[in-house]
Amino acid sequence: MDVQLSFEDASAPVNTEDQRKALLRAAQRRVRSIGEKLLTFRDSASGSSAELAAIGADLCTSLADARAAVNIAAGLPMEDIDPASGQEYSKRIYLGLRKSWQRSYDRTISRSIGWNLDELRQVAEKARQDFIAKRPGLDDGEPWIKG
Repeated sequence: MDVQLSFEDASAPVNTEDQRKALLRAAQRRVRSIGEKLLTFRDSASGSSAELAAIGADLCTSLADARAAVNIAAGLPMEDIDPASGQEYSKRIYLGLRKSWQRSYDRTISRSIGWNLDELRQVAEKARQDFIAKRPGLDDGEPWIKG
């Protein structure tokens, strides 16, 4: 059974676990399909730059909508989804990113190789600023790298 998916479908209430799973599978198939179209478009694009820009923008918008549908079908609250990209911007993601940056910093110190520590701090702060620009309420004022 191939389920067609629109963003409106993803916003509709899901009454059963089977409906949720079917919607999630359909949304995942849509993301894969659009991703494949984007790769094909990138590899074989021809036409005027305005035409190419319009096609690329349309595919990117479709991909963002499909990502949002996957997140909705997975049970993510709408306020945790960035409408422009369809990506998850939840407290869980915020804390996970902060922990990941701190691990990178700790590894760099313990091995004395890899990133320049000042550069690592700057990149982590930029990533933090980008995240809180989307979800300012999640910022607890803690730097992503301590040390």
